[in-house]
Amino acid sequence: MDIFINGTDCISPLHSYYDLENQISLDDKSILYAMEPDYKKVISPGLLRRMSKVMKMGVTTGLNSLSDAKIEKPQAIICGTGLGCLQDTSKFLTNLCTNNEEQLNPTPFIQSTHNTIAGTLANLTNCYGYNITYSHRSLSFETALLDAMMLFNEESIDNILVGGFDEINSDYITILKRLGFLRNTNTQKNKFGEGSAFFLLSNNRNEKSYAVIKKVSQKHYPKYSDEILNWISDNLSDSKLKLDDIDLVMFGRNIRTDDLCDIQLINDYFKNKELIFFKNYCGEFFTAAGFGLYISANILREQKLPKIFSEFKSKTSIVKNILIYNHNLYNHSLIVLSKC
Repeated sequence: MDIFINGTDCISPLHSYYDLENQISLDDKSILYAMEPDYKKVISPGLLRRMSKVMKMGVTTGLNSLSDAKIEKPQAIICGTGLGCLQDTSKFLTNLCTNNEEQLNPTPFIQSTHNTIAGTLANLTNCYGYNITYSHRSLSFETALLDAMMLFNEESIDNILVGGFDEINSDYITILKRLGFLRNTNTQKNKFGEGSAFFLLSNNRNEKSYAVIKKVSQKHYPKYSDEILNWISDNLSDSKLKLDDIDLVMFGRNIRTDDLCDIQLINDYFKNKELIFFKNYCGEFFTAAGFGLYISANILREQKLPKIFSEFKSKTSIVKNILIYNHNLYNHSLIVLSKC
């Protein structure tokens, strides 16, 4: 089923899509922190005082997506997150240990749950419809998209607010170092990041529609063989497209940059395709596919690629179809996106 993007917003290690011409190089950074806007333009100071970083990012991008689509109240809210409100979780557990489980502040506990942002958005917009948050590791955002597509098929609703968000903090960085994912060397290639991306989706095209999601699919533990190649081809066929119809591949490489599956896909299956490695700009996090979808939707909307995507050498003046291919550890996903 085709679903249309009528509004979107993103907070990431880059500025907004429209400021990308002036970005600095991110090549020398292994931790890519989000560049946060002035939240007071969107959220009242009273609410901001009690919000963690990821709550501010999620609520701001959610409300801005509604504003972009000229919608005040969504009919449903679906979110995806790998780690949820990590800062509040760390704060609560630290207080639990240091205070011997006594005199604990309830706020970090209340706001540490994964569905806090979806609930807050519902309260701020008076949305009493379907509201759910998925936490399926690196497929959290894609699962939220799939649920939205099924909900459009099952219910008589016109729009759904869908988003993905994750944050990184000092405790998480410590864990990454202990696991060996972060190394203090000049050859460090693994970049970790954070961010939030939201989309106002509709099952009907209108004057605000600028991109259409034609297919969302997931696959676990595939190896580079006929299995994964047939999976990609079948999903393109379901979208009434062939690989030749894809103008741009947004490739989210696995954190292990020497992963054989990624290398073979890039050098073989996608060898004649234009590729942008979007995790070079947002870092690796569980809902990074949301950043890839945000950038792709705006490329289709504006028909312009910012200079920061220096590795992309366009062979076509018009971008009509984009394939977003994301790989994180053992999870693979793809999103087929077309211009309206």
